[in-house]
Amino acid sequence: MSTLRHILILIFGTLIVWFTYSSKYGTTFFEGFIWMFLIGVWIFLSFRTPIKENGIYKTERQLKNFMFSYIMAAFSFTAIAVGIKTNHDFNKPTLVKAYYDGDINGVGIDLKDDGTYIFEDSAIGISHYAYGNYIIKGDTLTLNVENYLSGRFVLKEEDSQKYLSQIDSLGNEENPYSKFRIVVDNRK
Repeated sequence: MSTLRHILILIFGTLIVWFTYSSKYGTTFFEGFIWMFLIGVWIFLSFRTPIKENGIYKTERQLKNFMFSYIMAAFSFTAIAVGIKTNHDFNKPTLVKAYYDGDINGVGIDLKDDGTYIFEDSAIGISHYAYGNYIIKGDTLTLNVENYLSGRFVLKEEDSQKYLSQIDSLGNEENPYSKFRIVVDNRK
């Protein structure tokens, strides 16, 4: 039975770290249910494993008997560290945040103060994130990674509303109907 427990620890520890890491690049509606299952099993194993290993330690008196408790702690600390790093990246100060609402879906660009951006493409219950760097020269914004959008935008103001509008290499608007409304503007 301990072999099964050891295999479960390795599988669920890997899954928890992987899900924590992959949340940086996207989320789904069903992810909450998956997390509840993973964490429930992990908590069960977290209580059961040290108790079992302590019983073996009492007879053998060797620290190696706590090996899977140490492995569980390593998986837990790794997942926590990856989660903290992801939250840190999401919570960096925003310079400009723009959003395009396409009814049941939406696209957002969050330009951070440090020259990085987070590109979010979301639909009902699903979000995908892409990361990269940007450069602002005057009113022109250039993203270094192209998604399905053009990598160049111009910052505009029409009717007291600020927008990001996609432009081609000649500076012409690509699609005047898909303007990204600026919802946060912390430029000086």
